[in-house]
Amino acid sequence: MGKTVFEVLDLDITNDFIQLKQAYIRKLRELSAAVQRAEGAEEETAALKELLQTYRQVNTEVKFQDYYEVFCTGDAVAISLDLSNDDVEKSDELNLIDIFIPIFVLHKKNSQGSTIFYPPVLEDNDAIKFRNNFDFAHLAEFLTSLSKKSSFQVGLTRQEAEDIANQHSHHRYQAIVHVTIPLSGLSTSRKTESQTWGPGLLSAKSDSNYFWLHKNKSFLCGDIITIGIMELDQYHNTPRFLSSGYGFIPLQSVWPSECTVVNHRHPLVIDYQTINQSASDDDFLAATYLAEALKRKEQQRALESDGPEFFDDVNTFNYWLSPLSAVFFLAATVSRFTSQSATIALAVVGALFDDPSLLDSDTSDEADYEEERSYFLGTFRS
Repeated sequence: MGKTVFEVLDLDITNDFIQLKQAYIRKLRELSAAVQRAEGAEEETAALKELLQTYRQVNTEVKFQDYYEVFCTGDAVAISLDLSNDDVEKSDELNLIDIFIPIFVLHKKNSQGSTIFYPPVLEDNDAIKFRNNFDFAHLAEFLTSLSKKSSFQVGLTRQEAEDIANQHSHHRYQAIVHVTIPLSGLSTSRKTESQTWGPGLLSAKSDSNYFWLHKNKSFLCGDIITIGIMELDQYHNTPRFLSSGYGFIPLQSVWPSECTVVNHRHPLVIDYQTINQSASDDDFLAATYLAEALKRKEQQRALESDGPEFFDDVNTFNYWLSPLSAVFFLAATVSRFTSQSATIALAVVGALFDDPSLLDSDTSDEADYEEERSYFLGTFRS
């Protein structure tokens, strides 16, 4: 029987994701150093491969909780994937870790300062336009500029980032940026503010320990996974926030309600589908979850058949497509993976949705149907 995640990470059984992530960071540092010292020796490389493959199964809070629930039944083990040593050495996951950074946000440029991020101007609380206009390159430049000024605390989870923001009184809204960084950019241990900056600094009053991002870290657009605003009920230290008058500017004038902006260029974005949708988007959510299920299934099929992994195109999936467009995207994907005709692929997706009428041109506008069909099948079969 294979090892469990806890055995691979040398971790006592726990349902605490932060403990698991800390164990992964420690183990990744140890094995990466061992591989470098041994110049790619087989034993060290195999251990590193096992670690990367194992953590991939539990690298988000949701995935880990799912694993833990199965583990409690006695059935969960770490799945071993057949990656070559070359694949391990070239892996995007090698020596990378995802972290959460709290940043100040203003709704318009009414003051100067490189420590404040200015998102796109929000019009009529239009989340779709806000997401479409979001400039991740600008955000990357902002994070780089912020890092040049000082090191700062970062969270291993979004909740930790919120806790970091709540160490001090609020006088501006804050957003949480989810990014990946080289492991070398993260402190080797947790420290309080006073341990890093000294007890004499007036603002260094919190005794909470967090990891720190080293100074002078450069960010690229592709490093960013998501960014989302802290909602009003997530601010716990608010006297200055209200007395400054800024708290009377409605949050909806700064950022759309319950809106997380996802950077679809990031290779891990399929694991971080945290967008909040309204109840009217049920069909769309079904398509999104189906895309995830198909991705997992196809990855397993490709590994078993030693074939290529086809699902790179999922990272280009536009979350703002209509439900009909999403169906055609999935149908094109099925057609591409199975080498079946478009008609069969559409039937497969219809069966998965358990609603064949969704794919019947007689029950929808025929022109729209044919336009979507032509565009998606043409795009994703090319």
